[in-house]
Amino acid sequence: MTGVFDDTPQQRRIAHTDAREEIRQLGLGLKDSAPHQLSTYRAASSHSSTDVWPADERWLDVAMVYTYFRGFDKAWNKNQPDVYEVSHAEFAKIPVRPFFLGESTYEGEHGEWGSVVQARKQAYWCLLGGGFGHTYGSPNWNFPANWRAVLEQPGAVSLKHLRTLFESRPRWKLLPDLRNVVAIDGRGTFAANDYAVTALADDGSFAIAYLPTRRALTVDLTKLSGETVNAWWFNPRTGETACDGAFREKKPRGFEPPAEGDWVLVLDDASKNHPAPASIP
Repeated sequence: MTGVFDDTPQQRRIAHTDAREEIRQLGLGLKDSAPHQLSTYRAASSHSSTDVWPADERWLDVAMVYTYFRGFDKAWNKNQPDVYEVSHAEFAKIPVRPFFLGESTYEGEHGEWGSVVQARKQAYWCLLGGGFGHTYGSPNWNFPANWRAVLEQPGAVSLKHLRTLFESRPRWKLLPDLRNVVAIDGRGTFAANDYAVTALADDGSFAIAYLPTRRALTVDLTKLSGETVNAWWFNPRTGETACDGAFREKKPRGFEPPAEGDWVLVLDDASKNHPAPASIP
């Protein structure tokens, strides 16, 4: 990934004044020199590339979103939306520009805010919020002496299960449930750090919901295709899967995880014969 410009408050002021054309020419020069290399723009925290540049800039191949979370008091901008908020907003922009989470909270920093669960929240929030990927962060940005041990932090290790889950389904079909027509109750409070996000395949063949904490989530099964819906609980900590049943009656139905912690609910059109979304140890 080519970072065209690294934004700070001062740099962003410059970008909107006397240096904006120079920055554009830098991006165009990079694109002309390396036309097959993806280019993006790293905006300041709580912003995305397309907050600063039009989405149809020729050199801007993909957008990057960057935020921490509500209540975070370390960034220069104290108003930090959560990842799902900026992801939903970015997905809704026209023209459409693919985006990824380029930076958020680092596991192992800022006390409880850098928790194992927070590392997972950010990843699932972006991928189910319309993004195509995310960047994981840890204290290894500073190359500590124990960097090998830092590689094995539990949040980092658990994210391999996220990859297995999303590769078990045609994830490019997923559309975020922006209007809450799939998950109709139990999401939690929007703009809070425990909000449950859901995405549905564009053909209704499957849906995925991430619940940061245990709660009952009501899903409208009529939004899924097929006569029967298979339900699975996927454990994002271990990659293990538990079957929650096959449902022929298509109506709103409540689902509650089998234990405390964060969970992923996977719903499939049974006729598609998707495999159980289990992870390889």
